[in-house]
Amino acid sequence: MTKAVVFDMPLKVSVREVPLGDPTPDDLVIRTTYSGISIGTETWALKNRYKGLLNAFPQIPGYQRCGIVDWVGENVKDLKVGDRVFVRGRSRLAPEANIHPASWCGHMGLSVTPRTCVYPLPDGTDDVPASLAVLAAVGCLGVKMAKVQKGETVVVFGQGLIGQMSAQAAKRCGATVFAFDLVPLRAKMSRLYSADFAFKVSEMSPKDALAQQGLEFADVVVDTTGKAEMFDTCLELIRQHGRIVLQGYYPDPIVIDFHETHIKRAAVFFPCGWDGEDLVAMLHGMVDGTCQMAPLITHVFAADDAPQAYEVALNRPEECLGIVLKWT
Repeated sequence: MTKAVVFDMPLKVSVREVPLGDPTPDDLVIRTTYSGISIGTETWALKNRYKGLLNAFPQIPGYQRCGIVDWVGENVKDLKVGDRVFVRGRSRLAPEANIHPASWCGHMGLSVTPRTCVYPLPDGTDDVPASLAVLAAVGCLGVKMAKVQKGETVVVFGQGLIGQMSAQAAKRCGATVFAFDLVPLRAKMSRLYSADFAFKVSEMSPKDALAQQGLEFADVVVDTTGKAEMFDTCLELIRQHGRIVLQGYYPDPIVIDFHETHIKRAAVFFPCGWDGEDLVAMLHGMVDGTCQMAPLITHVFAADDAPQAYEVALNRPEECLGIVLKWT
């Protein structure tokens, strides 16, 4: 048995014991230290608006955590008991757990996880920011797909963790990054840690912000807001042959005016998930300082207080940025 966070039904969160499945020779048993909440994706799932998990209740949410290896299957030769690891969700559950099979199984105190979902943590890793490493890798993937280059101008809408990580990834490529958010806290944190220029939307329009720096258009616009209507704003800001990265999750259909998109010859990218190599790079980046995740964490809740954590994420976005659950 292990403690787990469970979405019992839409907008209902509990913490309860669930039975684990039997490990195979290709599995590890891992004791969780910290798990990171993906505020956007997990709250869409909690509201029953994430299309990959529609009506998939009860479910165990989450897909990123750090922990310590407790047991190693005989086919696993490169990890040992006591190793510190990152885990991208997944656990075997007993049939009587009564948990939907589509569950990601990230927020659990103990897991039975295939070796393919486990990454050794670099020496010097702090488990708290590392438990959010998937979000850093997600930002990398969108920037990589758009082929952001040194000297380009990038605008990022939304400065939650995905937006912050997208801004940092673009800066690492040598771009000049402008970031915008509705929430003052997120704009402030972006100015400190992620973008070259960051603004609260009500205080500065993107056009005016670019004009202050002698620019008319951006080369790349990254949207992380999840708002379908943002496509027109992105299109308006890009130059001819510019690129748009739809980095948010969009539960509502996006309507594209073909003519305007066609005239600009825009390229539009639809990143989904992350690459393993970026995940590893970001774990190392959190150690050497090239990925600034730790300063963006605003809340660490005990795992038993997970319902309060989701209440903050859902109802008090002006107070939060990174949210982590502590298990041990």
